[in-house]
Amino acid sequence: MCAKTKKKTGASGEDVLKNKVTILGVTFDSLSLDEAVDRAWDFVAARRGVYIVTPNPEIVMVCRSDPEAKRAVEGAALTVPDGIGVVYAARLRHTPVAGRVPGIDMTTALLERMGREQKRVFLLGSKPGVAEAAGEKLTARFPGLVICGTYDGYFQDSGPVIKAVNRARPDLMLVCLGFPKQEKWMYEHAGELDVGLMIGAGGSLDVFAGVAERAPERWQRLGLEWLYRLKREPKRFVRMLALPKFLALALLEPKKTRRANEAAAAERLRRRAAEGSGKSGKPGPAAEAEEVRVYIPAKKRAAGDANRPGGGEK
Repeated sequence: MCAKTKKKTGASGEDVLKNKVTILGVTFDSLSLDEAVDRAWDFVAARRGVYIVTPNPEIVMVCRSDPEAKRAVEGAALTVPDGIGVVYAARLRHTPVAGRVPGIDMTTALLERMGREQKRVFLLGSKPGVAEAAGEKLTARFPGLVICGTYDGYFQDSGPVIKAVNRARPDLMLVCLGFPKQEKWMYEHAGELDVGLMIGAGGSLDVFAGVAERAPERWQRLGLEWLYRLKREPKRFVRMLALPKFLALALLEPKKTRRANEAAAAERLRRRAAEGSGKSGKPGPAAEAEEVRVYIPAKKRAAGDANRPGGGEK
């Protein structure tokens, strides 16, 4: 069951993490797809210059051994669980997330809304010509959407890319360089870019351009998109071995380590809130008070009801 509450700036560590789940050191926002799109839209409208990441189990495992990748993921304004393995791990630990939020689905829904408002989008990544092809298909699919610039992912110097983005002043920038390059790139250059929001969108450009295809909807609904990709690309087998290892580590993670990771996440969010306030006095993304849906285990609900005046009565 879910209940509504208000998250307040300056709250305790427990309050800060109420709508978040930390697994093996990576903290996820527990949001539905629609809620994630709404949050992304708020970032676009506010032009905060922040970025969103969409980790799966493989990315979480990389973060355990790559400190730079972990810092980049931690620097995101929103972290949503793209992989079904993250959803399963959270459920096994009795700290369920609201559900899987595939990055491409969130991005597609956001682009549809942006088209209705004639918003500007910059596409970065993939092979030469793919971003342009994706832009043509996206503008045909979402009338009103403005593709204000493209750049392939085979650059060596970020300087020209940054100049092109700042000339275009996009409301949204899709950074499709693959993990962990795209996350590190956003983390490193966020402060240099005149952009509303960035999303690390992986292989989405290839799908939007029509040079790659997603799993059929039935596979997607069953959470088996990873299996479909493995079937199509057997060479991914070695990479897929990260999934059972991730689930085992997530389930067996000592409680002491879990508490330490949650405490570190809470402190990081408090620090970001303080830094986000800045000179203007306006709270940053992590500091804003907002209505969130909070998972409350049945036992705690029963105890809370009994402790309220008149609680426990039918």
